[in-house]
Amino acid sequence: GYKRDYSKTNWKRKKYSITSPNGRNYIVDNLPDFCRRMKLKYTTMSNLSRNIGNSNHGWTCKIN
Repeated sequence: GYKRDYSKTNWKRKKYSITSPNGRNYIVDNLPDFCRRMKLKYTTMSNLSRNIGNSNHGWTCKIN
């Protein structure tokens, strides 16, 4: 069967600037994976990146 070439799929991936409650900044390009690792709700963080809401347990998120 056909195997998809994933080598070119990241060219339009967004970069997110995330600030934790204690002030640490993270620059990430894979928001779902970051949310899983930090035990955050992806849908809420995604909404924050689009200026819907203020914070998620003190975390903030913006698109770079």
